[in-house]
Amino acid sequence: MIKGTKSGTTLRSIITRMINPTEKATEVMEELGIEFYNTDGTMKSLSEIITIVNEKTSGLTEDQRTQALSTTSGQQALT
Repeated sequence: MIKGTKSGTTLRSIITRMINPTEKATEVMEELGIEFYNTDGTMKSLSEIITIVNEKTSGLTEDQRTQALSTTSGQQALT
């Protein structure tokens, strides 16, 4: 079970990486067709992002999905 403080810290880390992704994370998101921003430049809601990530990674193997999520969200976020 994840405690409240740890989940809050992890969520903050994920959002920070979405706002300012690494070069490799940007590459992975582009390969998968994942976009966190609307055409007007506003960020999509967290529920929209989760849905998009789930849809775009659904055809990957477990190892591929883990690698993609680790690259885009950070290793700590996977736990």
